[in-house]
Amino acid sequence: MNVQRLIDISEGWYIIEQKEGQWYFNDLRFGVIPRKDGTSFFAFSYHLKEKEGKIQVTELPKTSREAQFLIQRLWNRIKGN
Repeated sequence: MNVQRLIDISEGWYIIEQKEGQWYFNDLRFGVIPRKDGTSFFAFSYHLKEKEGKIQVTELPKTSREAQFLIQRLWNRIKGN
């Protein structure tokens, strides 16, 4: 996948940010997802890395722990808590 394809898929709703010397493409359409530690991350985020004159795109992985935490939060909202 290349950056132009990400721009097209996101329909222009994106930001590119730099964190700790690394560049990331974040699709804004799906917002941020909270983590147990109080931080949050974009639902769809991609690491951008230049290699041999081309930009490589790698989607940031999500863990099962994040899913478990989100399901518990959703269940609490459904119950009205």
